[in-house]
Amino acid sequence: MQNIFPVHKLLIEQLPFPRGVLDELRPLPQQIYLQGRPESLELLRRLPHDGLAVVGTRIPDPAALKWSRSVIHGLRGTKRIIVSGFAMGVDGMAHEAALEAELPTVAVLGTPLDRDYPARHWGLRQRLLEQGGMLWSEFEPGTEILPHHFALRNRWIAALARATWVVQAPEESGALVTAEWAQALGRDIYVTPAAPWEVKHRGNHGLLSAGATPIQGVEDLAHTWPEMIGGQQMELSSPQRALFLEWILHQKGGVTEAELQNWAHLHRVPLQQWWNWLESAILAGQIFSVEDRWLACGTKKEIAVPEGLSTRLSEQSLLKTLSNSD
Repeated sequence: MQNIFPVHKLLIEQLPFPRGVLDELRPLPQQIYLQGRPESLELLRRLPHDGLAVVGTRIPDPAALKWSRSVIHGLRGTKRIIVSGFAMGVDGMAHEAALEAELPTVAVLGTPLDRDYPARHWGLRQRLLEQGGMLWSEFEPGTEILPHHFALRNRWIAALARATWVVQAPEESGALVTAEWAQALGRDIYVTPAAPWEVKHRGNHGLLSAGATPIQGVEDLAHTWPEMIGGQQMELSSPQRALFLEWILHQKGGVTEAELQNWAHLHRVPLQQWWNWLESAILAGQIFSVEDRWLACGTKKEIAVPEGLSTRLSEQSLLKTLSNSD
């Protein structure tokens, strides 16, 4: 498999880091080995700005995996690049969820590229490369796998990301080492909150006590990427907006939240994108809500609205609304 996708060698000086950051990451190898399609090298131009590191224990709770996977799915359509360490558990989930959400992902290895480790991730490795992701290693092919190499790779995970999210970490988790590197580099740190008695989250408790930002959904990442609020990154395309407005326009009496969710699911668009756009559409006068129902402004026919509220707007008004939404 290694021969299918080319290996690229970059000198340390060619990496997208200022000299001050590289000095923090010492000891430094002479070069970095990257594997992926030639176009995957373009990811380096966007890192660390667009990078979100997602890390955690190798033995996470199923509920933690399910919830964090859903958050990553909610990033579909944004510019985020998911960075992780390719280990079992949280790392593997992060890469898988990124691929499912059609987000690019970078796997930072604690092994050389010529070793399929962990063996269970052979299929994940193939999918990652096929979908334009990248493998990163500082270890020359043929290098023996040693335990401390995995601690070394943690500094690169933190360096390649503008923010690090610790999903679940016990007291001795390597994810805490990544968080320490993120702090040393001045990067943002997010942590999944947990109950005080959750032993597997004691690392999370410590980070939160030290001032890390709790994450309870995609919107919390606006602390690092403010442009994600207001639909600038999580935005519907013009055809999607027009299609949605046409659909809601013909729903007598408007649509419920459940119907909205079904629509989003049918068109494979994360619900968060719909909500972001709906908020801006309300401000623009395209959509309004009454008693938990959503209605479109712009129809020749009278729209049946609870409490006797109605609106009569010409079809030209709708066309004007659509044209102004780009």
